[in-house]
Amino acid sequence: MNGQDGYANPPDPNSHDFDPNEVTSGGDGSSYDISGSDWLAYVLMVVGWFILIRAVSDYIHARRHEQLVLQSPDRGLGVAVVAEGEHPERVV
Repeated sequence: MNGQDGYANPPDPNSHDFDPNEVTSGGDGSSYDISGSDWLAYVLMVVGWFILIRAVSDYIHARRHEQLVLQSPDRGLGVAVVAEGEHPERVV
């Protein structure tokens, strides 16, 4: 502890001499091990993207359908549907 505030200077990070073959798993520097949990994470991510894309697509489709219905002069059926026991005057 040779600093004024009581902390020592850290060692030089470039002074470490290491063997690159010990750093990689296979020794050739290009092999990667993907565990089962990694595969599961990738599969869930792809499924999530498909769900998201499908939801956005359905939303856009529903909004277009809504605009078509709102633009039509009769807004759907041209004739009111009257159930049994109801009077046509009271149908909305």
